[in-house]
Amino acid sequence: MVRCVPENEFIRNTQEAICKTLFSTGRALVITSAVLCAVFFTDTLSFLSNNVRFGLLNGCAVLFALAADFLLVPAMLMVVHKKKTLK
Repeated sequence: MVRCVPENEFIRNTQEAICKTLFSTGRALVITSAVLCAVFFTDTLSFLSNNVRFGLLNGCAVLFALAADFLLVPAMLMVVHKKKTLK
């Protein structure tokens, strides 16, 4: 989402800048999260209950973080940018 600020200065439309940023960096986010989830979810195949819990907890945390990247961050950027333009 760091790329959104330069895109916003170039485009001057916050919604368009967020869309362009997500389309350019979204693939990297999804691939990275998928690899991390695969690694953590392999811990669930362990015989130790602590490792199983650790794998489930971390795999779900990565999935929730990905969902937050796609859903919450753009909404928060829109709110923050609107407050800056009102001043």
